[in-house]
Amino acid sequence: MLKKINSYIYFAFASKSIVLGESTIYKMAKNKVYLVILASDLSLNSQKKIIAKCEEYHVPWIHYETKDTLGNIINKGNVGIIGILNQGLAKAILQSAKEEN
Repeated sequence: MLKKINSYIYFAFASKSIVLGESTIYKMAKNKVYLVILASDLSLNSQKKIIAKCEEYHVPWIHYETKDTLGNIINKGNVGIIGILNQGLAKAILQSAKEEN
């Protein structure tokens, strides 16, 4: 299941349907983010801040992998926060994450 989610994340990156880092908050405010992916090793303060914004803007979020792994999926350095801008991909990732649990 992890490889499936990795593929979805990479596809979102390749189709320019993601936003990285705290820029995700600005896109959430414009109702353009359909899912937020948080690295499991993201700092507690950053997690609290992003989760509060997700709740404020009614955006679902999941914890997935580490910053290093998320960065490797999209050929970047450490990435702690990914916002998915494509509704179909967001639903597919959420579904895959639910099947995993």
